[in-house]
Amino acid sequence: MLIKLLKFSGYLLYTLVVLVFLLWYKFPVDALTFRIEKDLNTMTPSLHWVVQEVTLVPPLDIHLHTVQIFEKFKKNKKSENSAKKEKRKLFTIQTMTLRPALGVWKDTGNITAQYKLNLLSGTVAGQLGLTQDRSILAYDGTVQDMSIGKENLPFIQQDYQRGVQGILSGTFSGSRKMTEKHHALQGTFQVTKGTVGLQYPVLGMNELVFDRLATQLTLNAGKMTLSKGKMTSPTFTADFQGDLYTAVPCRLSRVQITGSFQPKPAFVASVDSPPLVHLLKREMAQGKGQGKGVLPFTVNGMLQQPGIVFSSLPPAFNRQMGLQRRKLRQLPQSKRSR
Repeated sequence: MLIKLLKFSGYLLYTLVVLVFLLWYKFPVDALTFRIEKDLNTMTPSLHWVVQEVTLVPPLDIHLHTVQIFEKFKKNKKSENSAKKEKRKLFTIQTMTLRPALGVWKDTGNITAQYKLNLLSGTVAGQLGLTQDRSILAYDGTVQDMSIGKENLPFIQQDYQRGVQGILSGTFSGSRKMTEKHHALQGTFQVTKGTVGLQYPVLGMNELVFDRLATQLTLNAGKMTLSKGKMTSPTFTADFQGDLYTAVPCRLSRVQITGSFQPKPAFVASVDSPPLVHLLKREMAQGKGQGKGVLPFTVNGMLQQPGIVFSSLPPAFNRQMGLQRRKLRQLPQSKRSR
């Protein structure tokens, strides 16, 4: 979701930067709103943008109010009207402010501006610049306290059949070649007070509840790399790294992650399966130093429904989880959600 949000924001910022200079000629606001929507819809064929209002605030600020972003999709591919696309709301940007740096434009020819978005009960703010030849858009920013949950992002539950909740923060920078589909991004992000629902029990858990999840992220040519990932909880810690190969729609992206899961005594005490408790206690007693009590794991498959294997646990244990996963695939979608 975050990458999707950043890409959407990049399109929006580019359009605003190009259009800001029209305002010096008292370009009509209605026409400006129409132009913004037209350009954004042209640059993102799979999306539909609706801008409720554009206002100009002295001396140079441009304010956009209630920017709604919809995803376009075919409701039923087998129907006679399959060419007609339905729209599903993804999220709303409550306000966006753009403040152009005309001094920089005058001195260097580069279009530079500061921006701030208010959305999902948080903010994204930073700076962007369009090179003199208008070929590359470079940007950076800070994400603060964006709320992720089914109330404001219902499509997560719909697409992934799992609940996701948390507060997202981080810093990022990136660039996009305007004449190509090349987007590079790097950043450091964290989610606090988080919960991720599981489609089938894993080590006795129906959901992951954690205090903090942090990772470094790079995106280049459709490949997202996660590094130095760490999840902390009162009952366990986990380290992870890996790659995600993006696809459209996003739920079909393929994920390949390796990591280690280290349960704490409180985790074992919470498990209500005696065989699993015995298995975990045995694993926690094995190993030496930092490797003691660590369960290596791999996550592989489509983002919508990946599989997990704990390499140090008996094959029968992993086969049982795989059987649960296959049964899940056979259930109607309405019975999958937890």
